[in-house]
Amino acid sequence: PVGLKLEGEGELRDGFTGVLAAVAPQAAYGDCAAQGASLYGKLTVKDEKPNFAGPVRLGSLACSKQGLRLAKADVALAVALDPRLDGAEGSIEASSGALALGEQRAASTSGKARFAWRQQALTADYDLGAAGIATPQAALVALNVSGALRSQDNFARMEITGDAKGSGLRLGSRLDAALAG
Repeated sequence: PVGLKLEGEGELRDGFTGVLAAVAPQAAYGDCAAQGASLYGKLTVKDEKPNFAGPVRLGSLACSKQGLRLAKADVALAVALDPRLDGAEGSIEASSGALALGEQRAASTSGKARFAWRQQALTADYDLGAAGIATPQAALVALNVSGALRSQDNFARMEITGDAKGSGLRLGSRLDAALAG
């Protein structure tokens, strides 16, 4: 079950102002299960361009086949769609609690990005961070990655540039055991 609310007034092509809210206490798709999902924000339309700004929250997410687990994610989303709804631009600022993918783990994550999607091409500038990273090969106290992503032809070609900075690097348990052996 999903609860939805859309409330507002004004012309849908220009001048609409309202509120969009959705809540899903539990949701599942395939082997993935989410708890405590919600979205709430201001919805406007100006010059035939819909805009949404507000938080998206997730209590937890688990996908057993992929070994994915995510605790408490908060995303501040601001997106403006093109009049034909075939393009968009906006910004995302996010943070989460613990994240695990297989044997890779992070105690927390954060990040922000600005993006534009037009003519099946994505451009984005990003600044991402994680703390308390642990893998079988290495561990880090903190890692930050910033740069740009460009894609063309609906992701048939991608270019990623960036810089990475980390602190507190040490050997992971599996690599340490292999070296000791």
